[in-house]
Amino acid sequence: MRDPRLAPDYVPQFKEGRIPEASASSTIKKDPEEDTYLISFRYYRNDLCEIKDLIKNRGKAGLDAIKRIGQSTFRSLYNNGINFWPVENRGVYSKLFSKLPSPDIDMKEHKLQGESRIFFFIENVNFNIVAITNDHLETNKHR
Repeated sequence: MRDPRLAPDYVPQFKEGRIPEASASSTIKKDPEEDTYLISFRYYRNDLCEIKDLIKNRGKAGLDAIKRIGQSTFRSLYNNGINFWPVENRGVYSKLFSKLPSPDIDMKEHKLQGESRIFFFIENVNFNIVAITNDHLETNKHR
């Protein structure tokens, strides 16, 4: 007599010779930190835009930075030369947050050249550029 604790020879809900769909699909999940960023201008502030005012090589540096961002993942962003510092929703920086979905967005700034900056926040794989400025926002503090 067959031990009742063993699986039956035939599973009636599946046709013989077919692999159940749950078994046919991979259970290996892709690491989201390996996804390349998608550059988004959804929250871009045209009223703060100073792209046309970028002087010397700053425009080229800005375009180069955006290109490197689009080729980066979470893990490779810093190695691709995109350094960033946190920006708090206080003082002159508060205007960057005024049209965002939440006042608690984790805003960052990347220094291009001189005083030029790209202000952004990351949401999943979306790299949301909020503003590109020619002059650093005046904060009366030293870095």
